[in-house]
Amino acid sequence: MKRLNSIFLAGLFVVVPISITLWVFYQIVRLGDKLIRPIMTLLNKQYDWPIIPGVGLVAIILLIFIIGVLAKNFLGKKLFLLVEWIIDRVPIVNKIYQSIKDISNAFLGTSEMKLFKKVVLIDYPSKGIKSLGFMTNETTMLDEKGNDYVSVFIPTTPNPTSGFFLMYRKEDVKEMDLKIDEALKLIISAGAVEKPKKHLDKS
Repeated sequence: MKRLNSIFLAGLFVVVPISITLWVFYQIVRLGDKLIRPIMTLLNKQYDWPIIPGVGLVAIILLIFIIGVLAKNFLGKKLFLLVEWIIDRVPIVNKIYQSIKDISNAFLGTSEMKLFKKVVLIDYPSKGIKSLGFMTNETTMLDEKGNDYVSVFIPTTPNPTSGFFLMYRKEDVKEMDLKIDEALKLIISAGAVEKPKKHLDKS
């Protein structure tokens, strides 16, 4: 029975991420098709153009590209700041938007925008107990003795979008030889995703 459970769980761990990825991809294609269908229907009636499934995906990619161009344009930046200003004044929606924005910046942002700078190892919740964290600022403050403090975000398992903000002396924070996505996999899986020991100590 244990053998059957082990095989079933192994299959589940393979099927679930693939299924979710395919479902998200399908939903994006479906959304794009819904957006582009009125135009395709009009072209079909006027010029007998064929309605091709999946064209919506191309439309979504082009839309994202256009938004990216606008985001780098002066007027576009002002427009997006206005939209953010409006969203920021809508209760609940503003919290959801800010959380999603922070997560996006953590993974997709430029080096200046990224929320997470480095993966670090710190003593938390007490001395001798080690936790993985993400350095968010390399110089946060100096105390009266001149000690340099850095900002560290400690995510929770299995939901890394919540956690704790802590400040540590720079010498008490150990930088890890792990990429941000590798550390997140470890945290989300509660350590089930193993990494070679050489990755756990940057020297």
